[in-house]
Amino acid sequence: MTEEQLSIIDDMAAHFMTPKEIAIVLGVNYDEFQLILSDPSSEEYCHYHKSKITSILEIRRKVVKMAKSGSPQAEMLVAGFMNEQKIKEEF
Repeated sequence: MTEEQLSIIDDMAAHFMTPKEIAIVLGVNYDEFQLILSDPSSEEYCHYHKSKITSILEIRRKVVKMAKSGSPQAEMLVAGFMNEQKIKEEF
């Protein structure tokens, strides 16, 4: 893919758009794009997942900061993050 297409993947993945939606905007075949995204060694896979994970991290940073400031709703979300992490680390 071109640098412009990779940039579109970055932007759309960072905003939690689906692979199908990204394929439509890129004007590529969805099945082929899905296959590319399932290959961890592909550049597209790395762009898609890194952008999505980076956005999740930004959101979690804000939630943790709010929890540390005393927000009960944020504290509940952080407790959920902690439980999720614990479960994933046990496997």
